[in-house]
Amino acid sequence: MVNGEFRPDRAQPDPVLWATLDRHGVTIRGPEASTLGVGPDPDWLRSWNVENLESYWRPLVARTRLGLADLDPGSPLPASAVVWGALGPGRLHRTITTGEIISKTASADHTASLLPSYASLLERAKASRLGDASVTFDVADGLAGCDLIDAVIDLATDA
Repeated sequence: MVNGEFRPDRAQPDPVLWATLDRHGVTIRGPEASTLGVGPDPDWLRSWNVENLESYWRPLVARTRLGLADLDPGSPLPASAVVWGALGPGRLHRTITTGEIISKTASADHTASLLPSYASLLERAKASRLGDASVTFDVADGLAGCDLIDAVIDLATDA
């Protein structure tokens, strides 16, 4: 926004932000957000998400695997790290394949429908995100999360 006016030509945050504003923006004052014409080009939205998976998530998974490799599989991991990793890439997959922007919580169900062998991990991640403090994660979950992320990336880049 520049001087109270949306100016997508002046700032180029990522297309997910523009799509979210266009589709889900809450108008406090002035015209409805959907009338401002800030929705991104669908090809830009798709390609940005594919690039994010390849340039951010894939290297992150490789570094995470290295960091976890020598740890005891039963050692605890912070729930926030596993939840973030398990639920994040599925959102991008959904945007790449449908153009929709979904929540991290909805991502659990979407990703489980794509990769049912990870449904248990995703359900636990969803429960933790929704506030269930009894859910815990360990290094084995972290490594499974790495495999999950790689599988989501492979599906998304092949879409």
